Amino acid sequence: MTIFVHMKRFLPLVMGVCITAVSAQDGAPSLDLLKKYLTGSFTNAAQAAKDSTLAVIDLELRRIWLRDTDGVWLYEEQVLRGTKNTHLQGLHHLTRRDDSTWVLAEYRLDSLYLFAGAYRDVARFNGVKPSDTRPLPGCEALLHWRDGRFVGSTPENGCMESGEGSTRMTIAI
Repeated sequence: MTIFVHMKRFLPLVMGVCITAVSAQDGAPSLDLLKKYLTGSFTNAAQAAKDSTLAVIDLELRRIWLRDTDGVWLYEEQVLRGTKNTHLQGLHHLTRRDDSTWVLAEYRLDSLYLFAGAYRDVARFNGVKPSDTRPLPGCEALLHWRDGRFVGSTPENGCMESGEGSTRMTIAI
């Protein structure tokens, strides 16, 4: 598995961890198993220890909008270790396209900055709904289950990003 990241995003690292963990199971994994692997607390501390150009980022991924039956919604919050300030936030929608394909799409919410720290209390999202979000063009990773592992990527031109210091993100798995 190779992951190419052309911006300051951490989700590809999480996907790498998840894909490695899921690849050991027989048959196509369920959406429930994927959401289990994609939620929690993550860090790139081990990777940053080997690469002095990387800052240590702590990432929290939590399920939101639990009553929505169209896939799984995730809230992502990244914090630069040593600070208390939110470095980056994101919304992701995970859906199953068919027996062997999942889609992980990134979405925007104009008021997302107001939700800093919401990984501690996802009920803060109860006042908004998925229809309040908008998809980011090209920010849809197609994950295909083949031969006991995931393969896939974002589109060739990558995801246009508006985060500080970023231009595009490409994930190849």
